[in-house]
Amino acid sequence: MAQKPFKNTFAESYYLFRWLWTLEYRRGQTLPGTLLFIALIGLLVGLLKRRDLMPASALPALFWLSYLFTLFQAIPKSFLDISPESWRWLRLIVSSGGAIGGLLGYILAWAGSLWGIWYGLSAVLWDYVPPAASLLTAGSLGIVVGIGAFLTAMARLSYATASILAMPLTLLPLLLALFRSEALIENLLYLAIALALTWSLLPLLWET
Repeated sequence: MAQKPFKNTFAESYYLFRWLWTLEYRRGQTLPGTLLFIALIGLLVGLLKRRDLMPASALPALFWLSYLFTLFQAIPKSFLDISPESWRWLRLIVSSGGAIGGLLGYILAWAGSLWGIWYGLSAVLWDYVPPAASLLTAGSLGIVVGIGAFLTAMARLSYATASILAMPLTLLPLLLALFRSEALIENLLYLAIALALTWSLLPLLWET
């Protein structure tokens, strides 16, 4: 058994978080493709909106469907492209507590960054500004997609499986975002449930 080189869980979390982003930077595939998709959809919807071919009532649904698609494009690909040997090595040097912090940080960084990009783009090109509570919804969706992707990566299953696992759990936050976008309590509750699920499942998956 390899000796863990870290003295505390925070150091392990930071190491895993940095390792995942370093790997993503070296691959240089996921982020450019995701940004290209965002630019194309943003410009297309903006053009349709300017020509009165897109009703304003459809913009919230377009915002969330586009955001969810980019989550499914970015997070599962990041996890599924990591080799089984790399995962085994990470489990030797990072404890389950450190894995929770590192993986959650990585997932929420993706979720928050993509939400911020879509938020700015929709405000500028679509004349649609999502409510502030939508950031909580974005975090919940990111966690659900991330946990599904991590479970799929540990089981060495396909990209499609990651989407199938996460899709049913995204329905409730999507419905909240579309029909009760200002419902702060409900959004906080679902985010808490997503975090509790992560806190329960990740240690089991990491130690398996």
